Amino acid sequence: RFSSEKLISSLVPLGIPLSISLEVLSQVEESIPEFLENLQDESITTRHIREMVFLALTRLDPATSSRSDIEMWSRNYARRYGSPNNRIKVILGNNQEKDLTFQFLQDTLIPELISSILPLSPDDVKSALVSANDMKRIAHEILSVVQFLNVYSLRYETLFKIAEDTALQPPHPWLAANGEIIDYDHERARFHLGEMKLLLKKGELIACHHSAMECLDHACSALLAFYQLFMGTRPFHNLIRNLKLQTSNPFLWGKLHIRQIEGDLAVFNYSLMNFQMLLSQTEKQMGLRQPGQLKNLVERVAEIYETVFGLIEYRRAVEARIERIQMIGGLSQTDFQQTITEVFSSIPKFKQRKQANETGIWFHHKLEDGVFDHILPRILVVPIHSAELISLEQMTKALQYFASHKFWCNTLLIVANCSFSEACRRAALEATMPENQNILLLEPEKLRQIFFAPDREEALASLFLDFYDELG
Repeated sequence: RFSSEKLISSLVPLGIPLSISLEVLSQVEESIPEFLENLQDESITTRHIREMVFLALTRLDPATSSRSDIEMWSRNYARRYGSPNNRIKVILGNNQEKDLTFQFLQDTLIPELISSILPLSPDDVKSALVSANDMKRIAHEILSVVQFLNVYSLRYETLFKIAEDTALQPPHPWLAANGEIIDYDHERARFHLGEMKLLLKKGELIACHHSAMECLDHACSALLAFYQLFMGTRPFHNLIRNLKLQTSNPFLWGKLHIRQIEGDLAVFNYSLMNFQMLLSQTEKQMGLRQPGQLKNLVERVAEIYETVFGLIEYRRAVEARIERIQMIGGLSQTDFQQTITEVFSSIPKFKQRKQANETGIWFHHKLEDGVFDHILPRILVVPIHSAELISLEQMTKALQYFASHKFWCNTLLIVANCSFSEACRRAALEATMPENQNILLLEPEKLRQIFFAPDREEALASLFLDFYDELG
């Protein structure tokens, strides 16, 4: 269909003044009857409209526009909207050429772009990580940016860099190459959190709804970026989509850092299922703008905001303390014990039983299968904070306390902020071998290994297997 609005909107982005664009529109409208006569029974197509626009541009009055401007506008129009058979060409590394099409962007460039920034293969990206709608939106945006260049061809490397820079641009980037976007998202989400509450009180419902959606998208974008995931053009829906991978695509879920979220939420006594229910309830209310309904939406968005940034703040604090463990004077004994508590509490199905005492911290686990079949539900974790190599004397108190409770606990984990002496290692093995019990010595690197592992349960199981290998 011919559309004057479409015609004008295609000319103005080329830098053609509105007055000139209106003059071109007038000429095109006048030339349509003549075109119809020449076409006889053929219908006018988009290609014919483009021909008319190009002719109108070349016939502009030099008295109102300079000849150089007319030539530039005509050339830019021809490059951008020329014949569909004359597409922009992408020059590949082997000097072969491909048409720059939606299909090429969706099948090749976008998966390779996402894979270059996130720890995933292009096949993973194409299989389930990115929705078809997001692929189309991103391909359209890349195509729009490239069309502004007014070129006939460009190298794949150039196209890739253009797409990469476009993907990383605020206010709503599709990808995050570093942690900076998380702080930006936090600042914007916090701003819109205050705005949506204020606007709700004022009764400005449309503006309130807009701020609620902005707060929601920035919060979800921050969470996806934190777990090194694709944010896309709709972060809220992408977060829901990614969390569903746990059941819809367990193989891909096993590769993603977001699987840590279950343990991270557990630290706050908040289950992943509860979080998914909160997201689902929010999704159902997104289109509602009545005062009572909007109030519920604002409350849910605020809860998502608090959950997301509470989790990120907790994670960053634990990570910072883990990195400081081995520094001289890096962590006090209290901070060291707190870090240990948080690391083990972040393992799914692993929960602190009661307040830590002066000897250690009691945990209850519901881990099953493999090595955990031989481990009683209660586990004792004892921190040893020292300024030098851990001696056997320092370990003795933990071993004695463990021995007095072994009728209902057969596993002791001793975690130190520095290395254990060889005497400690021998004592742990000797105490383990004749008995049905496990005494593991964990240094800071092992603590780091558990906390940063995508699958913390698997990381803990691996430490037990290493221990059994050492037993011979």
